[in-house]
Amino acid sequence: MIKKALPNTSSSKSKDGAGFTLIELIVVFSIFSILSALGLASFVTYSRAQAVTTERNNLIQTLNVAKSRAQSQVKPSTCTTLVGYSVVLDTANERYTLNALCKPTNQTVSTTNFAQNIDLYSANPSTYAFPVLTGGATTGTIVIRGYGISQTITVNANGIN
Repeated sequence: MIKKALPNTSSSKSKDGAGFTLIELIVVFSIFSILSALGLASFVTYSRAQAVTTERNNLIQTLNVAKSRAQSQVKPSTCTTLVGYSVVLDTANERYTLNALCKPTNQTVSTTNFAQNIDLYSANPSTYAFPVLTGGATTGTIVIRGYGISQTITVNANGIN
């Protein structure tokens, strides 16, 4: 006696209906969305911290240029007698200026504005001078702030610390 096979009528998945259920897809996309949101938040925080660090490093570089030019006695062509270099911090306009201290008049070498959302929170004092020959610099503390992040620069008698 030969028995004829009946088609599978059970509710389980058949080979030609293989796939994911709606619940499985929702769970996978939910997990993916949560991980993406966490990654984006971390990236934004990192980018903001880097923006503040970049502005801090740019100011340190300007202070080092002032120190270096004063020590090597590099003077602008329009300067007859070089006394030194200074960096003037303007907290009201969020910028700083590198000046050559010359006689009879000082010369502006460069002016740099801080990036948007980053400000010069405090500068005590607001002018840092690097005299020629005698050495030594104005000492003080500069605080840069942006996106809730603060970074400090300390200037000692030898220059940047």
